[in-house]
Amino acid sequence: MTIPLELSFFICIFVMNLKERKNIMLNYIKFMKHNPTVYDTITNSLGQKIDLVEHPIMGDSSEVLCVSHDLKLVEYSGFFDTDDMLAKGDYEPRFVDGKLKMKFDCE
Repeated sequence: MTIPLELSFFICIFVMNLKERKNIMLNYIKFMKHNPTVYDTITNSLGQKIDLVEHPIMGDSSEVLCVSHDLKLVEYSGFFDTDDMLAKGDYEPRFVDGKLKMKFDCE
């Protein structure tokens, strides 16, 4: 069975993420070509507009991804649902120095 190059990119990143359990920055342009489903959009306390999206290939078996179109960044959130990130509390996502952090990581 041959796996298309686009799919192998996401499978590789997904497996690495499961093994290492650390956030991995994805290529924004390649990711957006797959037209991911947007769960919700928030504007955090820094004024950054962040889309909370479903992985376009792995679906809901993958973590929610955070996308900043202004900064052209996409990264795994570490969460499998959006509730805590939408609550505008300590788990508010933000991009700082090109990396995704939660509000509690920055205080």
